[in-house]
Amino acid sequence: MSPDPSSIRSALTNLKPIADSLDEETENVNRLIGEVEESLATYAMGLEVSVRVSERVVECGGVPAVEMENLAYARHNSEWGLWVTRIVYRNPGLETEEMLENATPVRLSAAARDRRLAAFERITDLLEKLKSDSTNKVEAIRGALRGK
Repeated sequence: MSPDPSSIRSALTNLKPIADSLDEETENVNRLIGEVEESLATYAMGLEVSVRVSERVVECGGVPAVEMENLAYARHNSEWGLWVTRIVYRNPGLETEEMLENATPVRLSAAARDRRLAAFERITDLLEKLKSDSTNKVEAIRGALRGK
């Protein structure tokens, strides 16, 4: 039995306000991403950092593996920015660790909406890690200079 055309139209009508709200909120996220990237570009820190967004067990080429998606502040193709990276490992963290797949990074602002929103949830963690790593780097440089 085929669906009733009026129920399809009704479902579409009910979906429209939700789609509009989703677009509006996503645009707010996109503006914040732009602000973060603009600020980081002016800081010119030159340090790459990343935080885990998700991790799941997958099968890759018939082999059980772990797929990890990260939010990174990094340089890709000579361009610094916020990127979503995806890597698939067999035996991650073990001596027998093997990278099975390393997907091309996707600019956070250009990632599919679900990936962009999931990664955006970790942006504060990424900025804290960048601060921590930068502080450690400054201390290491100062220590090396004092040691000379």
